Amino acid sequence: MKKAILDIGTNSLKFLLAELINGEFREIKESIVISRIGRNLNRYGVIDDSAFSGNLDIVLELVQDARKRGAESIMIVGTMWMRSAQNAGDFARSVYEQTGIKMQMISGEREAELAFAAVKQSLKPFPDAAIIFDIGGGSTEIIQTRAGEITAKQSIELGAGILSDRFITTDPISESEYLSLVSELRYELQPLVQPSGSAVLIGIGGTFTSLAAVSKGLELYSAEAVNAYVLSKSEVVRQIEIYKSSSLTDRKKMPGLEPDRAEIILAGAIAVWQILDLAGASEIMVSSYGIRHALIFAENIEA
Repeated sequence: MKKAILDIGTNSLKFLLAELINGEFREIKESIVISRIGRNLNRYGVIDDSAFSGNLDIVLELVQDARKRGAESIMIVGTMWMRSAQNAGDFARSVYEQTGIKMQMISGEREAELAFAAVKQSLKPFPDAAIIFDIGGGSTEIIQTRAGEITAKQSIELGAGILSDRFITTDPISESEYLSLVSELRYELQPLVQPSGSAVLIGIGGTFTSLAAVSKGLELYSAEAVNAYVLSKSEVVRQIEIYKSSSLTDRKKMPGLEPDRAEIILAGAIAVWQILDLAGASEIMVSSYGIRHALIFAENIEA
């Protein structure tokens, strides 16, 4: 059976079309569009007109493509923006009216569970003890695991896109804005991130894959090339120094960094730095999978 997942995140829209065969999947097509449906959401509380129409057009195009390629099942899901935006229901209604597909909203808790399931698929053998950090555009999930099971999970409305909208108005970022952003992340993460001890730290999401791709100097992004890549704290700090002193135009030209992600990479990188610092860790392993890879096996968002 061929199945498609459209995961509309606060910052990016991820698409996966795959064929399910004997409990495994064969990827047919995967794409990521930096669609920023949550741009300025924290400021106005709604999806703005440009983001609304732009994301709707992308959804319609991807649904049409999936159907042309023979998808028998198409699932469209939303994360933090769908939990927060006052007009999220209007967007879901427009999607249904034009595609016949009912969108499903993923809770923060369920998002954490799906992130864990995705990471387990991508990293084998999976470590006995791990702490997973899923930094999205609008939220961050933290999942503690032992012996392949979740022992604790939490979701906070703290993402690279939302933070960029709140704190960055200058280009390059001013020293005062930079210090405010660092201070905010430290304040929010400090109660949640404890010394990691022997647990392996794992990062999932576009911030981590972008940092890994830049570290490797990839001219063309490859999920296989960044999966299981070990990102050092010193490398994260090195990249932060580059991003904070570079203009948006210059960041868009950097090898390994998708131009559309250049606007929010600094906030995401600072979050990774603070996580590593608070955990007392020198490195974090990257997973290239996302919740779409977990949902490909699910009949609905709960199972």
